Parts: sequence; structure tokens; C-alpha cells
Amino acid sequence: MDLHRVIFGNTIEHWLQSFALAAALWIGFWIVRKIGAKYLGIIAEKRHNTVYETLSDLTQRTKLLFLLLVSISVALRPLTLPPAIDRVVDRALIVATVIQFGLWGGAFLRLWIEPYLSKKIGHGSNQTSTLAAVSFLLRAVFYSLLVIWGLDNLGINVSALVAGLGVGGIAVALATQNILGDLFSSLSITLDQPFQVGDNVTVDTFNGTIEKIGLKTTRMRSETGEQLIFSNTDLLSSRIRNNRRMSEKRTLIVIGVTYDTPSEKLRKVPQLLEQAASGHPLIRFERAHIRGLAASAIEFEFIFWMSVTPERAHLDQQQEIILRVVESFKEAGIEFAYPTQTVFLGAGAEARSSPLRPA
Repeated sequence: MDLHRVIFGNTIEHWLQSFALAAALWIGFWIVRKIGAKYLGIIAEKRHNTVYETLSDLTQRTKLLFLLLVSISVALRPLTLPPAIDRVVDRALIVATVIQFGLWGGAFLRLWIEPYLSKKIGHGSNQTSTLAAVSFLLRAVFYSLLVIWGLDNLGINVSALVAGLGVGGIAVALATQNILGDLFSSLSITLDQPFQVGDNVTVDTFNGTIEKIGLKTTRMRSETGEQLIFSNTDLLSSRIRNNRRMSEKRTLIVIGVTYDTPSEKLRKVPQLLEQAASGHPLIRFERAHIRGLAASAIEFEFIFWMSVTPERAHLDQQQEIILRVVESFKEAGIEFAYPTQTVFLGAGAEARSSPLRPA
């Protein structure tokens, strides 16, 4: 056999060397893939490390056909090939690379991005649709860019395709701007988490508990029982107060005593109010002072802080504090004021004071 015979611009010896190199590379890749996947899997199982799990999964997802095409492409580089064969090899390698990168990217999204989103968004049934939408959006963007890159490397002019997609995207965005606005607002809510399902929130003048965070609307159960439905865009543009994340609640109570209360008893009022708020770990007294002189009472400002955990315990303590104030005022002989008016019956007549009572 004449090894110096020329076939397709190369000697038979060069062809045999290239085939041997391709076979050696492919066998080497196969061995590294098999051993690497095995040992990375063992290490990942022992250490429960996401990095090793990712490397093991990526190694297992590396296709032998892709490695074979890489081996052939590398082995054929030193040879002088006809343009047609060179084009076929390059395009086959590009297609295989696009497919392989798609497999690697899908594994990366599954092992890194989606667990992060699941942790951020949650696993409840109310968040499933949002998680699915985010995952679909990420995959669609990734695979679209990958396909465009592959077409461009295949020599196809993608400028018109990209321009068409841009114009079409603008048209779709204009036609569905409200829906898209609510969708992105839903993503903002689930990722930033200003509130979660089960939180008690106040939206403007509405108060209730969040029941569901959807792709377009958020539903809240009001304190009076009805269900309130807000679009996600309107909800984010409103002032939201998350009552569940409040560790302490500042309470202001205005107490009025009668004008005929002696000054020595008036001086005792702040002490009595402080004593009423003391002695409980959930209550933190702030201050008690005379607020001013009202039309029919000397008013005191009574301010204290209540821990809102456990739930509703602060309401019981507020009630207990008010009862203590009533009891201590009764023991000290201090009367609460109620609205009164002074009526003048005529010139020189004695002024009479009478309470204002509801009709």
C-alpha cells in the first residue's frame, strides 16, 4: 500500500495519522468523562456540595457524539480539506455545540437558578405559577440567544431575524402592556417579597390578610370577610404597610380628667399611668404628660409600646392596661371627664353646667 498516495489533497499517511489522533482523543475524552462523572458523583454524595453535583451532572450530560465531533475537528485541522468537506465538519460541530450548550445550560438552570428562585419565591401552590413563569422566561431567553448564536456561526444572516423579533416584540408589548406590567410586578413582588401569603397588610385604607399572589392579581381577605382583588401594578404603586413584620406597636391613648381635680391629684396621674403600663415583659412605657386644656377636660397623653408577638396578645395587654387605669383612677378619686357645656340663662343669671349626652 502506497502511503504517499494523495487523496483529497492529503497523503494516505496523513489521513491515517488524523484518524488515529481522532480515535485517541475520543477514547481519552470518553475515559475522562466516565471517571470524572463517577468520582464527582461520589464526592457530591458525600459532601452534599452543589458545585460537585453540578460538575457531575454536566459531565454526565456531555454527549459522546459531541466529543467525537470535537475529536474529528481537532484531528482534521492539520489536513488540507476540500471546502465542501471543511464546511460540513464545521457546521456539524456548530450544531453539536449548540445542542451541547443547551444541555449544559438546562442543567445549570435546574441546579442553580431554579433552586434559588424556589427558595426566594417559595414552594406553596400560590407561588407555583410564578416560579413556572420565571423558569420559562429564563429558559426562553437562554435558548433564543443560543439559537441566534448558532445560526450566526452557520453563516445565516440573523440581522433581519433580530430586527423582526424586535419589531414584533414591541408590537406585542404595546398590545399587552397592562398584562406584562402586572406580570413583571408579580415577579417583583415574589423576588423582592415586600409581603408574603399569610401576612396582614394595610393597602391605603384597606386592611386584610394576603391569600394569593398571582401572575396578574393579588388577593387579600379583608377583616370584614370579603375578598379584595388588586392588580399587581396598582398594588406596588400603593402605600403598603406590612403589619406582620411589626415587632412593636406604639399606642397613644388620650385621657381626660375633670377641671375640678385638685392639682396634687393631677400630679399623680402620670405616675398612675406609668404604673398601669409596668410589670409586663410585652409592654414598654414611653411617657405620660399633660397634653393640653380641652373644652371640657384636662387631657393627658399616655404612650407605651406593645410587643405584637405572640399574635393578639398585645390586644389583651392593652385591654388590661386600660382596666388598670380605670381602677387606679377610681382608688385615687380622679374622675374621667366627659363633654359638658355651660348655658347662660340670662343677664345676672347663674351659669349652669350640664353634660352633653347623645340624643
